[in-house]
Amino acid sequence: MNFLKAFIEDCKYYDLEEIEVKSILKYLKKDQTILDIGAGIGRLSFPISKYAKEVIALDNNEELITYFKKHKRKNIKFIYMNIKDYIKKYNNFNLYIFAWPVINIKLINLIEKYLPKETILIIIIPDNNSDYETIINKLTKKSFKKDKEKKNKFLELLTKKFTLIKKRDINTKYTYPNEKTAFRVLKNAMKLWFNLKFNKTIDNKLKEVIKEHEKNKKIIFGEKIYFYVLKKK
Repeated sequence: MNFLKAFIEDCKYYDLEEIEVKSILKYLKKDQTILDIGAGIGRLSFPISKYAKEVIALDNNEELITYFKKHKRKNIKFIYMNIKDYIKKYNNFNLYIFAWPVINIKLINLIEKYLPKETILIIIIPDNNSDYETIINKLTKKSFKKDKEKKNKFLELLTKKFTLIKKRDINTKYTYPNEKTAFRVLKNAMKLWFNLKFNKTIDNKLKEVIKEHEKNKKIIFGEKIYFYVLKKK
């Protein structure tokens, strides 16, 4: 399965109740413009566009160009450009969304520099200890200690660089209709995000993890996220 198909499937079963979207909408006023940084397939851009004047879905993955051409919407504009280059030139938005980002300290410094004074910045980051986030730890002995330390440093930096309006812990989840679907999607996701090489042993471990999360004939993995609402200092 290629990157785009795996990405679409991974998003398909996440947050079916749109808790993230509803949380963002609390900070969006009518006819405002939004910059969705690292928009991916527009998991947030599309539902939020119903309430916004315009959404710029910004991403530097070339594979997404075709995807957005197939899923056109009047007030969504996909921009294929390096994030750093774009926000230096275009930053006049009412709301920035930076959801599930690749942890990049330099990028946060850049956002701080070019963020307009009245613009709200929403950053959404998953907790490493969530049911979903710990799947990888049960499949491989590979250490992710450095990644966790980098994320903690990133989170500490947010309140130093920006004025904190609000921080919430939000509980969302991945909901799969059955074990077979969960296995297929999770296997592809582990390959996509962690470059994990599968064999029979790891296959069986994943199947065991999936069985542990069966609830009412569905497979459910809880996902705790940190929801930050920030402004320029």
